[in-house]
Amino acid sequence: MSVVEGLNLVFFGDDHVYRVGETLSGAVQFRLSGPRNFKAVEVNFNGDCRVHFPGEKQQNRQHASEQYLKHTIILWKEDISPPLSHGDQTFQFQFTLPVNIPSSFEGLYGKVRYKAKAVLQTSWYRLNITFKKNFSILNTLNMNELPNIHMPLTASKEKKVFYELFRRDLVSLCVTINQGGFVVGEPIHITIKLSNDCDCELNGTVCRLMQKTIFRTSCERHEKLTIAEVRGNRVGPKQQDQWQSMIVVPQIPESNLRFCRLIDVEYYLKVSVCGVHMSVKLPLCVGNVPICRPQQVTGPQHFPSQQWAQQPGMLSTFPVAPVVFPTAMPPVNPFNPMLPYAAYPAQDTINPNMQLQFQGSPGHVPSALFQSPPMTAIGDDPRPPRCPTS
Repeated sequence: MSVVEGLNLVFFGDDHVYRVGETLSGAVQFRLSGPRNFKAVEVNFNGDCRVHFPGEKQQNRQHASEQYLKHTIILWKEDISPPLSHGDQTFQFQFTLPVNIPSSFEGLYGKVRYKAKAVLQTSWYRLNITFKKNFSILNTLNMNELPNIHMPLTASKEKKVFYELFRRDLVSLCVTINQGGFVVGEPIHITIKLSNDCDCELNGTVCRLMQKTIFRTSCERHEKLTIAEVRGNRVGPKQQDQWQSMIVVPQIPESNLRFCRLIDVEYYLKVSVCGVHMSVKLPLCVGNVPICRPQQVTGPQHFPSQQWAQQPGMLSTFPVAPVVFPTAMPPVNPFNPMLPYAAYPAQDTINPNMQLQFQGSPGHVPSALFQSPPMTAIGDDPRPPRCPTS
């Protein structure tokens, strides 16, 4: 029978999803049923990105890794702490997450994962007793920090279509969406206009919300996924059709995957004409802080002069109309994720340079929650956020 029973790592809270800058708290629990010489009880936090391109030949396999988090908290130490007694043992801890780490992500060729590991150290590391648990990180992408993100986007295209041997006529497609940035649970309002100058019927249009993930080692590979899809009606000869639809953004990671240099995530809306090799694309940005719009004032506003007179710190006594922000999205779990205090916290050894480690040789590679937080600075991103342009 083992001397240590039931080693467990417990996170306090309802879920295991944490925003950057939040405090992660929990406890290490185990039962000691007999004498055992331990050197220390500690909990380790690790976070990294790993990208792997498989291949039949060794020279075609590519690997890359990048570390974001490495931190150790010592909860008990043999030479400076009271000896452990028999029975149940509980050691609580607390750790503030850095702000310059990317969100958790799972993809075909790579992943960003975070985990905590409870360790009971012995005189020989091979006899250490460990317990691991994963948790997810959600970084902040504020839509209000991107220029012109609230403006509508439009894309159009015309094409001469050949039919009935040498006959050809014009087909026109125009697509408009209400804005360029969205959060999970927010609808994308789409307006599609299709003009058919041909003497044959068109099978309508199909609109898809697409996700494109770029994985990088010494080369690149792409993964494309269809997130959602809507279809339009058929259009008869010499007719035109305009229809409106809506796609609600599901639970997906935010765009760009900030602070990660090995994985990039892009979103776009692709509208295609069925039966005709013709399509248009509109780039989108998905974040987790919604666009804030001031409430429009329809009439004159009157403010009592007493509340503005002789106020300390006021630059002017001229009243300013208050800005009303929309209600934030309800908390949700976007990644389907797979801890009060430490007595002896160790030094934080986060690697700010994020050095890349490559293995293998380059070769030919085929292409292939939401509650709005305060708007605070989250550190310098090595890659500035992008926004879609029409």
